[in-house]
Amino acid sequence: MNPTEAPRRLSQRIRELDHQGAADRLESMSDAAIGQTLAELGPGHAIEILEKFPAERRARIAAATESGEGEQWLKDWHYPEGSVGRLVEAAPAHFRPQTPVREVIEALRERVKRELITYVFATDEGGKLVGVGTFRELLYARPDQPLADIMVREPFYLRPETSLVDAMREVVTRHYPVYPVVDAERHLVTHNGTVGHDARRMQLFSYPWPKGSLLLLHSDGLTTHWRAGDYPGLLACRPAVAAGVLYRDFRRRRDDATVLVLGANRHGTPQERSAS
Repeated sequence: MNPTEAPRRLSQRIRELDHQGAADRLESMSDAAIGQTLAELGPGHAIEILEKFPAERRARIAAATESGEGEQWLKDWHYPEGSVGRLVEAAPAHFRPQTPVREVIEALRERVKRELITYVFATDEGGKLVGVGTFRELLYARPDQPLADIMVREPFYLRPETSLVDAMREVVTRHYPVYPVVDAERHLVTHNGTVGHDARRMQLFSYPWPKGSLLLLHSDGLTTHWRAGDYPGLLACRPAVAAGVLYRDFRRRRDDATVLVLGANRHGTPQERSAS
């Protein structure tokens, strides 16, 4: 049996237990095996289980994680429950803006074999966040180009003490997979995980559905700069037409995209169309 297979299957079972039950199930395992299992659950879930262990064992488990995730868990634990800080993961990479692209790619060459890296962060000499660049753009840039040439300056960021509900309101129109998290001085705390990756609890939001309404959802494969007013009558069309037009005109050429449009048919019951 591959030694990595058992912890991987175990993490799926652990996810179904309450926090104390999960800790009891893991207690007899080695510190390294517990750390590996918790790493597969994501930071929010890992912290809740880790705090059920005695302080000394908690520190040993955190120290035994292969990529240093445990150190970040101990930092996250001090933020309020239900805050962005509880979901923070260790930043994969940050560089000075003047770093050549070839050096950035070389520094990440081995790491991308183990984890998905979406963004790289640029910080100044004082450690303040000054820009964000996508890994994809690195591959299209010239090797001698500095990171400053391809990064987005003054990027949007979250604060670790922000509640998850407030953070959801802030990011609802942005659709980025990863968000930098900074402190009051804009020092990079690290970066937040992909939305939904560590969903320990689902919070339900209800909105009215008046007659004639249309629900339109799309992934971040579409830009967020489209406006319904630029297409008079579009939202009165069949859902398939609306989905197709938005997909045609606003999809990001280097990314996959999904558009879901849900309207009412002539009988007043929902019907849906999507484009991918």
